[in-house]
Amino acid sequence: MNELNLAAERKDYEIGLLLEENTPLEPGPLMEQWLALALEKQLPDATAFALSTCVNNQPSSRIVLLKGYENNQLHFYSNYQSAKGKALAANPLAAANFFWPTLERQIRIEGATQILPKSLSEAYFATRPRASQLSAIVSPQSQTVASREALDALKDASEKDLEGQQLVMPEHWGGYGLSAHKYEFWQGRRGRYHDRIVYTLHEGVWKRERLAP
Repeated sequence: MNELNLAAERKDYEIGLLLEENTPLEPGPLMEQWLALALEKQLPDATAFALSTCVNNQPSSRIVLLKGYENNQLHFYSNYQSAKGKALAANPLAAANFFWPTLERQIRIEGATQILPKSLSEAYFATRPRASQLSAIVSPQSQTVASREALDALKDASEKDLEGQQLVMPEHWGGYGLSAHKYEFWQGRRGRYHDRIVYTLHEGVWKRERLAP
């Protein structure tokens, strides 16, 4: 096997810039603008972001999908008994990172999470495809299973038992809201001299600053 020459992998960023005069005083409108463009361009998994948690000084990250955004709060859904659910129960502080390589942009977000109202989770659950609803009901997310065959057998048996029935959101599943207190908007520039605009919330007021690349 040939040795990977990772040090030689390099891309210069040159399609955009991010200047203070073109950014709002608060981060919400810019977040929505960047999300809208990613969706408009039909980028693959445009709403995907890395969600990072930390328990006992051990960080952990996974990709989740953004399913709502309002009042500087990101909405995503999960099994409350999963690894991420247990991590958020132990430490509600979390971070999110959106990365759109085609746009040469990323958004880093930090904040605190809380469980969304059950009514909101139920409303979203009702919009999911039936197969996704079934997975939420039967999958012992993050738990060890004997094999793929055992996992498929569990789903097949549950699908047969629930055939013809309207699926109801299980108690162990629902939404989280990540309420942001910090955003960093990153636009790639030539020579790694990137633009970084950070917004930090202090006593209800957003402060906007530039960071060195």
